[in-house]
Amino acid sequence: MNPRESMIVKQIFDRYVEGLGGSVIARELREIGAIKKDGTTNWTQDHILGIIENVKYKGDLVMGASYVVDPISKRRVKNRGEQDMYYVENHHEAIISREQFDKAQQIRKERAERHKVELAPGIFEGRRYPFSGVVK
Repeated sequence: MNPRESMIVKQIFDRYVEGLGGSVIARELREIGAIKKDGTTNWTQDHILGIIENVKYKGDLVMGASYVVDPISKRRVKNRGEQDMYYVENHHEAIISREQFDKAQQIRKERAERHKVELAPGIFEGRRYPFSGVVK
């Protein structure tokens, strides 16, 4: 990872731990013209939360997080326990301290918990209606 990308990742974690949400951080990055790995500046809340959840920024590595389903098309899918996964701590130099990473995870989980809706006893859903947050 180059220094520019490292600086953006640090900024994302700093702002998230300060209390800003993913959509606000994405808007800030778009406004300053921060460039993503793919060369674009179209930051979204999903990009931000993907970075917040990624353990590689604290120096760890998850091997087998995804796997190839079809070797011809090279289509990959997320491993949800179908195959073995391995977690390697301190695999490489960290960009974010473990403490800051853990604090961000705690905030993320608390926010997700606040947005859960109980549909029936013991059955929860993140949003009450299918188009919540999609249709404007």
